[in-house]
Amino acid sequence: MYIQCRVRGWFARKFANALRKQRDDKEKELIRRKEELAKQEETKHKTEIERRMHPKKFNDFEVLYNELEAWRLNETKKIKASNELNEEEKQLALT
Repeated sequence: MYIQCRVRGWFARKFANALRKQRDDKEKELIRRKEELAKQEETKHKTEIERRMHPKKFNDFEVLYNELEAWRLNETKKIKASNELNEEEKQLALT
């Protein structure tokens, strides 16, 4: 019974250690994936900033033009919806 007790304890400790190792490995892999994703996002963000600051290709200029047009439409909508400005001020702001 003594040997049986020790062997069962040994198996239980071995199984618990295997579960701990499995849990730790999963946590490390999750942390690694998060870091990798953050690094990819940062790289993508930097390239987008570089494209906007120093456009070189046609697509870069097209993106800038579309963003400028969206901004212009948004500002026009704000001016037209403004209740604080009279008609003359609205026309002046639109120009």
